[in-house]
Amino acid sequence: PEGTPWDKESNLLIEENQIVELSVAGRPTASEIDVTFDNNDRYEIEIVGAVTRKVTVGPAKKKITGLARYVERIDPPVRAVRLVRVRPVSGDMAYTMGHLIIR
Repeated sequence: PEGTPWDKESNLLIEENQIVELSVAGRPTASEIDVTFDNNDRYEIEIVGAVTRKVTVGPAKKKITGLARYVERIDPPVRAVRLVRVRPVSGDMAYTMGHLIIR
């Protein structure tokens, strides 16, 4: 949840030069992405399917410590999603992802 400490053991810590690539089973359609990241950093999410779309989120607009939640519409939706890539763009080099859900 929002406010979870950024360095909690269950979170995925991401180094500044790393890209997290997730294979997506079943080739779903993505019309929304729900994700938590460290609140004071900026991240790029690339959704690869029939077309490729990029969404950039962060830093959080509200005062919060730890993880911030972002729910972003993908418009138009991406059909037949096969990959999702997450890349830190800028921040304090303590990058973290708590969860990522495609709807």
